[in-house]
Amino acid sequence: MCGGSAGKTPPETATTSDTELLRSFISEHSDAAFAELVARYVDLVYASAFRQTTSHALAQDITQAVFVILARKAPSLRRETVLCGWLFRAVRYAVLDAHKLEKRRQSREREAAQMEQNDSTDETGDAWDQMAPVLDEALAALGAKNRHAVLLRFFEKKSFAEIAVVLGGNENSARVRVVRAVEKLRGHFRQRGVVLSAALITTSLASHTMQAAPPLLAASVAKGIAIASAPGGVAALAQAILRRLFWRRERAIAAIAAVLVLLLLLSFLGSAAVRRKLEQARVARLAAERAAVPQAVFPVMVAIDRAFFFNNPDQFVAAIHFRGPEDEQYRTVLMDYIRAESSFRQEMKRVLNVQQRAFNVTFRELCIGQPPITTGFIGIDRVATNIMTAKYPFHLVKVGDEWKWDLFGGLSTEAREQRMATLGRKSKLLNSLAVQIHDGATTNVTEILQLVRDSQ
Repeated sequence: MCGGSAGKTPPETATTSDTELLRSFISEHSDAAFAELVARYVDLVYASAFRQTTSHALAQDITQAVFVILARKAPSLRRETVLCGWLFRAVRYAVLDAHKLEKRRQSREREAAQMEQNDSTDETGDAWDQMAPVLDEALAALGAKNRHAVLLRFFEKKSFAEIAVVLGGNENSARVRVVRAVEKLRGHFRQRGVVLSAALITTSLASHTMQAAPPLLAASVAKGIAIASAPGGVAALAQAILRRLFWRRERAIAAIAAVLVLLLLLSFLGSAAVRRKLEQARVARLAAERAAVPQAVFPVMVAIDRAFFFNNPDQFVAAIHFRGPEDEQYRTVLMDYIRAESSFRQEMKRVLNVQQRAFNVTFRELCIGQPPITTGFIGIDRVATNIMTAKYPFHLVKVGDEWKWDLFGGLSTEAREQRMATLGRKSKLLNSLAVQIHDGATTNVTEILQLVRDSQ
């Protein structure tokens, strides 16, 4: 996630990441954690809503609704979600639904407010006046990484080094991505009749993107995150956004189903009528079974992720498919590794404030040596996909009525022994590094992570 501050908490004072705050809110129902998230992002959400509606009252309703949705959807957010990007898209949905609700409820009394006129005639101010009405549309048209780069750089005031941590890569690649994203914005503006230089767009974004929300809005949002307790207009917006999110997913599923049906019909044209009907019925049944597979597999992947993240060796090995005694002998090796990597990751976080990179580099060890995946596959009894942001091979197999991680599948006896021996050595290394970090003997993050990688 963004891991930083978009509003009232500057990056240098933020000590808790977005991921940690969300986990605290989900697992402990911490109102304080959610209030901190609201404080970080309320200005970003409100500013985006106001640009698109030019109404202070409606922008406040949309801000409230977006954080209601965040509270509802928090448990389903993926670890790699960039929170500022997720909130930006939620505002876009909310604005579209707010306009629809406004047309349907013409009799509702609204408090209108006009955007403050800027008396300045300088070039940057004039550029912003041209950009603001089409800025959010242009941002929505960007690809996800380009949009996240712009939001992180100009809305959250992140450095290029901080952007690189969130999006991956190094400081130079982050700088290049921001430059390219601004050029794409410039092209979108040009299509809307707004012709500006890249330098002027950059200056305007740096100077005008954020607009402070009303002083009491953050407190109101944090207190009213439940739809039942939200004001009528906010509750209606929240329900509309939830319906949009639901139907957006359903339309995608329906489109896939329609394509499958069409392909089935075309493939069986010319066959005998009885044979065609029987075959179509069989394929439809298989398609229905395959459609249910992702829903059945998802909880297993979540359980594996939680067991690894929260240091639960028993739950972790319970999700792995051991084919027999030759696999069972490595149960202890895997459990020791979970404990060792958790200790290492905790010290990296506590002493050096490094979390996500440590998590990725330790999870990577479990997937090295797995049969590669060129294309994802979903079957009735087997699923091949990639997991985490690092895209490592991940195979699941159905054992009886349960789905399990097929960790040893496709590995020869020699390859399996080598992988488990490496994992055992890695456990010792992680335990040693955890002690060194705790004692202050090792402080170079780059060398520590490279040492873990090189020990394969």
